[in-house]
Amino acid sequence: MDGYELFSQRAKAVKRSEIRELLKLAERPEVISFAGGFPDPATFPYKELAAIAQKVLLEDYERSLQYGATEGDRLFREAVCQWLRREGLELEREEIAVTSGAQQGLDLLAKVFLDPGDVVFCDLPTFLAAIQSFTAFQAEKVGIPQREDGMDLEILE
Repeated sequence: MDGYELFSQRAKAVKRSEIRELLKLAERPEVISFAGGFPDPATFPYKELAAIAQKVLLEDYERSLQYGATEGDRLFREAVCQWLRREGLELEREEIAVTSGAQQGLDLLAKVFLDPGDVVFCDLPTFLAAIQSFTAFQAEKVGIPQREDGMDLEILE
């Protein structure tokens, strides 16, 4: 018994991750990947990040090394609210959820809003992780071509 028969139907329906395959290619030294989310390391502000990490660890290690709230750090969410207010959007901290990346955010949105068979309109081309998230929740994906200013909404009419 290999355990496969214990998997849920959703888990059994999951296909190989295209992102994982892209990342394998990106590991090859002769490949410069524009698809795998690998910015040029020369652009990393590593000195600034090291200084920030040192400051946080020296001044707030008790809090910073503990598990945090699943919706994101309270102080960070408050800072996001302040920034949004300057941009003209009034939100409260409780209305903000911080994710570890776009893929986690899309997965949470799909989990909350999609039922099997729901239709999702996606840009053509679109983010590979979006396709994976929507597929996992059995949504029907419809590609909409892009124009210079975004999705061609006239097609939806």
